[in-house]
Amino acid sequence: MEQKSNKTIVAEFYKKIVGQRDSSLINTYVREDYIQHSAAGKAGRQGLFEMVEFLKTLPPSTETQSPVKRLIGEGELVVIQLDIAFMGKRMVVLDLFRLADGMLAEHWDAVQEITADNDNMTGGARIIDAKADTAANKALVAAFYLKVFANAGADLMPVYLDEKYLEHNVAEPLTGYIENIIKVRRVIAEGDFAVVQSEYVKQSQSFVLYDILRIADGKIVEHWSVNQLIPAVMQHNNGML
Repeated sequence: MEQKSNKTIVAEFYKKIVGQRDSSLINTYVREDYIQHSAAGKAGRQGLFEMVEFLKTLPPSTETQSPVKRLIGEGELVVIQLDIAFMGKRMVVLDLFRLADGMLAEHWDAVQEITADNDNMTGGARIIDAKADTAANKALVAAFYLKVFANAGADLMPVYLDEKYLEHNVAEPLTGYIENIIKVRRVIAEGDFAVVQSEYVKQSQSFVLYDILRIADGKIVEHWSVNQLIPAVMQHNNGML
């Protein structure tokens, strides 16, 4: 039997457990020592059981299209970006999973409301160019964050951004980060896409920040993002990062 990819496992987890609200499969997909970082979740595998049981109390979704917009994986890490309707609001969700031995082992996320004046937060390119140089694109993005943000090199922005650069979060564009503090935690890349997980300090408040970037011909051509305030108190002691 062909071994499932980590991306396939994450996609199945969303379809069968979250979408179809089948909590009986949690033990199949999630490790017993599962580590939860979400501000909205309780610790461990039991927290997922409680989440799915809560979802069962809500009206079934009437959406006909898949909420999954992008699925990006590198090694043990998989990023999934979703556009969902929840509790009367439209939300962009970015989940980052670490897998071990074919099961979900650790989870981070951020959730942000999509407002009417910023409704293209999940639009744009979706298909990954598998022929693109993943290593080169990952190195380019890492250098961009180091040289432009960590070292406040605003003058270098044009070196990395394409003239036709497309911004999907107009309320908080990539070019607006220069005034704040970015502490990069991880860079995950696949083909022409890269995802950056970082801590974003704005007006003395700390946020978890996820950026998705698409690269073409050595330039950043497209950007999506989602950020969430890191609360002082959570239902576990694992932190959001």
